[in-house]
Amino acid sequence: MAFDNAVYLVSRDIAIRSGLIQERYRIADGRFVLNNKDLSYVRFTPDEYIDGLKGVERTSDEIAARLIAENGYKMGDDITEQEQQEQESNQEEQSDTESDNDNTEGVTNGDDDNVEDVLEGSTNNEENNEITEE
Repeated sequence: MAFDNAVYLVSRDIAIRSGLIQERYRIADGRFVLNNKDLSYVRFTPDEYIDGLKGVERTSDEIAARLIAENGYKMGDDITEQEQQEQESNQEEQSDTESDNDNTEGVTNGDDDNVEDVLEGSTNNEENNEITEE
């Protein structure tokens, strides 16, 4: 059975919600490159269960690699630390008011991944990553 590895160009909001924004490549238009495993960490809102996830475009490995190179292999977000804290606070408030249908959160090791790792759907020390239940 072949593993379906998909690569996506996602909005900044989706990258933030994945919890991986600082560990993933940013392309010139401000979107981020995530894979299908990364997207599994995004907590859906009730409306997204019905309407689908907005701000996500599937692409090929080749196109993603080209876009990453064109933007100089930049990773993470270019926001200030204060803005990031405000966003995290807003996210916490939003998640407190949302349904708790999906209680999984991703745990990452904080190391930078290279292009191949991101595109192939693996992270450093993947066997040590766990999904925790609240």
